[in-house]
Amino acid sequence: MKNLSFDKLDVLMVLLVGEELSERMGDNYYNILIDSPFLDKLNEDPYYVHYYDPVYWTKWIVDWYDNQN
Repeated sequence: MKNLSFDKLDVLMVLLVGEELSERMGDNYYNILIDSPFLDKLNEDPYYVHYYDPVYWTKWIVDWYDNQN
């Protein structure tokens, strides 16, 4: 696992996406969030990620997850 570096706004985004994701995916949301490419994307291009709201990223993660299964 590579090192990820997040500031306070990044952590807030992760928390908000996690909250939205838990409502849609239930108790397994944490594993889905960790396994998804979202955290890497946030680490690599935080300006791009913050341009969109947590609901957008939740849908993006759910779509990614659905395509994995």
